[in-house]
This record gives sequence, C-alpha cells and structure tokens, in this order.
Amino acid sequence: MKKRKYTLEEIRQKQDVLQAELKQSEVRLTEGINVLRQPQEKPVGFVAGVLAKAQQMSFAIDGALLGYKVYRALRKPKKLSRRR
Repeated sequence: MKKRKYTLEEIRQKQDVLQAELKQSEVRLTEGINVLRQPQEKPVGFVAGVLAKAQQMSFAIDGALLGYKVYRALRKPKKLSRRR
C-alpha cells in the first residue's frame, strides 16, 4: 500500500479549515457560557417563590449527599491482599 504524499498547499487548506472550525466552536462555547452566566429571573408570586426555595433546598441536599458518598468512598481503607 502506497502512502499518499500531501502537498504544502493541501496542508495549508486543511489547516485553514480546522482553524475556522475551531473559531466556530469557540464562538458557540462563549455564547453558551454567557447564557449560563446570566442572572436567573426572580420568581413572581407566592407559589413560584416557594417552588424556587424548594428547588434550591433540593440542590443543597443533593450536593450534601453526594459529598457524603464521596467522603465515605475515600475513607475506606484499601485492602492490599485478599486474605481470608
């Protein structure tokens, strides 16, 4: 099987295409980060406020449980052999 030899012009064209794709990816990523950084809308009304607080509490509880599970997994002593 013979390897194909690339010309310098083909390599430069491919490099330009990859640079353009990288730039587009960077723009999409920047737009996504900007959307995530926007402040959340304030809930309007009593029910919306209660639901927002409940959601915040659920996130905090979920984070605490995950942290506890990680702590328990890292705290276990490592067994070097399988002696019985």
